[in-house]
Amino acid sequence: MSLDRRVERCKIAGFLALVLATTAGACATDVPGVGPGGNLDASTSDAPKIAADVAGTDTASPVDVLAGQDLNSVADLPPQDSGPVDTGVFDAGPVDTGPADTGPLDVGAVDAGPADAGANDPCVQKANLFNATQVKALQCTTQFQCFHPASSQMLCPCQIYYSDATLDWQNLTDVEAEAKPLKCSLQCGATCGDMATEVGVCTTGKCETITPTCKQLDAFASAALAEGKKCTADADCSFQASNSLGCGCGTFTSIKAIGPGKPLFKYMLMLVNAYKNLKCTSDVSCACPKLTGSKCVQGLCQDLQ
Repeated sequence: MSLDRRVERCKIAGFLALVLATTAGACATDVPGVGPGGNLDASTSDAPKIAADVAGTDTASPVDVLAGQDLNSVADLPPQDSGPVDTGVFDAGPVDTGPADTGPLDVGAVDAGPADAGANDPCVQKANLFNATQVKALQCTTQFQCFHPASSQMLCPCQIYYSDATLDWQNLTDVEAEAKPLKCSLQCGATCGDMATEVGVCTTGKCETITPTCKQLDAFASAALAEGKKCTADADCSFQASNSLGCGCGTFTSIKAIGPGKPLFKYMLMLVNAYKNLKCTSDVSCACPKLTGSKCVQGLCQDLQ
């Protein structure tokens, strides 16, 4: 065989060997989508495309960017509160559980008058103190207490009768003495009454100063004398007094009740003074019996003849 012939045969044998080797490798390693040697086969496997689509790196396939979005509904935009911020202090006080006031609304006029500046006036202060003392001094429980004369108003000349039981004489005069240096200008009111013809009477728990009639004076004196005859023992009935305002006849009374200096004695002097100044006369018989003494009988002094 010639040299050229032998070279031709070697080339054919080498080609067949290469074909057999390639076919054998394909049978042993070929899988779907993967070619010989592990190369990706885009025509037989979709996994690379799926992965690219999921990761967002696939720019070839269109992406549905409207999926899951509501394009028809209108956005819910409620109106915003643009009012001022409440910065007031929080009320931490107790809850008012009292009944609600259902009364009518007070629509009266507002007092727009000038402020009362008299509260700090020394004269006004003294006058208020005098008036407060006076209110107490006029309180009475019996007719026979209203015989003590004193000023009707601070620094005024008029007088009225106060209750001897409740009058704080020293306090009343002290207030007036303290007010004099202040030279207070006060209104003393009406013209003063005549204390010479006036007496004090207890009316509804308060002393009042009146100008009595002669009959009233007789009745007042009779009641006072009956009060003065109250006794607990014969020894009490040792004070002799007039049995009436019009006559000088004597009668025995209790020295403990109507003796000199006693309130009832002072009350009788007030009555006698008014009786004389009113020029009263009596229709009582003035034939005076002669008395020998007195005894306490059933709690009253009884004259003995």
